[in-house]
Amino acid sequence: KLYIIVRSDLEYGQQAAQGCHALSQFAFDHRDFFERWQTISNYICLLKVDNEEKLTMLLGRAKELGIVYSEFREPDYENSLTAICIEPGEKSKRLVKELKLAFR
Repeated sequence: KLYIIVRSDLEYGQQAAQGCHALSQFAFDHRDFFERWQTISNYICLLKVDNEEKLTMLLGRAKELGIVYSEFREPDYENSLTAICIEPGEKSKRLVKELKLAFR
């Protein structure tokens, strides 16, 4: 599964848009990972965190673990971090296992 994590302090429509931005950024930044994911799995898991602070902490942890990621910062929100997309794999799965599904 490819994991997309959005901020739940945004309206649902914005969460969806920011998640799409993060996914497209991942496809642009990591073409090989993206193509392999599309061929092998093509599953997406859309998750949420409460706010930018928690998303930043999650991104920092992903970096520490060596997880391939892309982040999206929304110009309309003063370039705040609104969504990230992280590679499929066991490290990623363990990182996000406590997060809840978005839109719930």
